[in-house]
Amino acid sequence: MPGPKSMHVKVNSMESEMEFVITTATTGKQLFEQVIKTIGLRELWYFGLSYVDNTGQESWLKLNKKVKDQDLPKDQDKFEFNFRAKFFPEDATDELIQDITVHLFFLQPLDKKSPDFVLRVDKPKTNKAILAICMGNHELYLRRRKPDTIEVQQMKAEARVLSEKRQADKEQKDRDRRQLELAEQKAKELTERLAAAQREADEREKALREENMSLRNQLGSIQADIEKMEREKNELLEEKETLAQKVSEGEMTKEEYNRRMAEIQEQYREVQDRLDNKEAEAENLKESLTQTKAEKEAELQRIQ
Repeated sequence: MPGPKSMHVKVNSMESEMEFVITTATTGKQLFEQVIKTIGLRELWYFGLSYVDNTGQESWLKLNKKVKDQDLPKDQDKFEFNFRAKFFPEDATDELIQDITVHLFFLQPLDKKSPDFVLRVDKPKTNKAILAICMGNHELYLRRRKPDTIEVQQMKAEARVLSEKRQADKEQKDRDRRQLELAEQKAKELTERLAAAQREADEREKALREENMSLRNQLGSIQADIEKMEREKNELLEEKETLAQKVSEGEMTKEEYNRRMAEIQEQYREVQDRLDNKEAEAENLKESLTQTKAEKEAELQRIQ
């Protein structure tokens, strides 16, 4: 006896397409379970599989009948169904548990402000479809007012744990973000302080270099003055030595000699006083140069 034949099925959800191979013995429930297993959905009572029947009307796949025995279009290589929300919760926030369920409803939103409408139809099949939807909504109404089943309690507990974990993760991320922002702010402030310190050090080093150069120039000028004064002293001493010879040779009288010697001695004291002052000034400049060098080395050590 030959086995059941294969049937190719395509199921369209709001965001994907799924294809299955079933047999002529597969029931609507078995196909529906394959679909929700593929999607990863557990709150299955809100959803169903719709299709366009052989009369061109949209119908819902009956779960208790074989797929092949329903009013499918004839002579097709692949049968197409749509996975849609068939029933809607009274309060989506309170009743929808899993994220995937909320996501699927978000893709197929319901306008709660839409007015009620009345249908009058002549075809018994359409009346049966409307009656099935009404009965399904009534079953959901009764379900909401009964104690939750073990499965629903489990899903709610899992959802509660997941929600608490997400909240804890969010709070941890917020703390980490605040700590990171604080660390970045401190790093920025430290970088700015270091940059300011570096600029200050550069300016100070430049000032020290300029001061050092100025002191060296002054010291060079003073040393040149000292050398000039030393030459003046030597010239006065040399002149002093030649005066006695001029007197003995009759080139200068005794009175002229005494007068010139007095002038030479006065000039010598004046040159010596100026020389002493310049040498003292030179010593002070040398001390300033030594101090400037020490300050520069201390500044470099502070920067490093």
